[in-house]
Amino acid sequence: TKLWYNSKTRYDNGSYGDKAVISFSDNFVVKSKTTDYIIDEILPVNNLCNVYTSNDYIVKVARSHTDNDLLETEYKILNNIKNEYGKNLVSEIVETFKIKNESGSKVVVNVIAKMEGYINLQQLKDILLEQKREIDPRHIIWIWKRLLGATGVIHDSGYVHGAIVPSNIMINVKNHGIKLIDLCYGIKNGESMVAYDTAYKDMYPPETFTKSEVGYGLDVYMISNIILWLLSENTSAPTRIVNMAKSMLINNPNNRGKSAWDCYDIIDDLGKNMYGINKFVEFEL
Repeated sequence: TKLWYNSKTRYDNGSYGDKAVISFSDNFVVKSKTTDYIIDEILPVNNLCNVYTSNDYIVKVARSHTDNDLLETEYKILNNIKNEYGKNLVSEIVETFKIKNESGSKVVVNVIAKMEGYINLQQLKDILLEQKREIDPRHIIWIWKRLLGATGVIHDSGYVHGAIVPSNIMINVKNHGIKLIDLCYGIKNGESMVAYDTAYKDMYPPETFTKSEVGYGLDVYMISNIILWLLSENTSAPTRIVNMAKSMLINNPNNRGKSAWDCYDIIDDLGKNMYGINKFVEFEL
């Protein structure tokens, strides 16, 4: 009866048939040594994890023990950034631990704090499309700078984010805040890619799909693609912004800048030359 109940629950929430899913107890709890995370709902999953909500937390569970190293990397990067820079630019890691999945394998669980007031960039663009609005190019400048700043602290840690795509960029339009999430794809600078987000394959640079070493230029390339993607619905996107983004899409990663910080001042100067001294522009949805 219990097996049937668990299977039906998974069927109802859309997770039935996953390679490895969390084995819910009768009261839908994931337990660490210190905390019981009562599962509220399942979220649309990425390529590597099953993702759930639990009160003020996001609970990410590796689908297979073969993906444990990816979640361990995420924890390592986020914990380092949290200690060095605080929690304002990336996901705030709460804790990490292992549980047994239905196959009996131990899989990593990362617990992330929820972000109140944030939506992802894909949701933002969908809202603008629904409202039949074009994005103000002045907003493009601060979004670009915030992305480069958040990516820069990841680069300072010696890692490449590896998946700067619309669903991994959280934005608070009210206070112009941006945070990068999903560091599971992160790799050390100079290593080859282990995995990539198949939903956004076209946003990756050519070196992603070879066994060659990749560096910080991969993230710069993806950010530039994000900018062009945001402007894709504008009937008259500023030529200077478009050309600047395209200039960072060159195939040679060594010519995209040593890190995201190399591009930050360039975009800051671009914004000042186009719109004058930095000034807060309200972004209403």
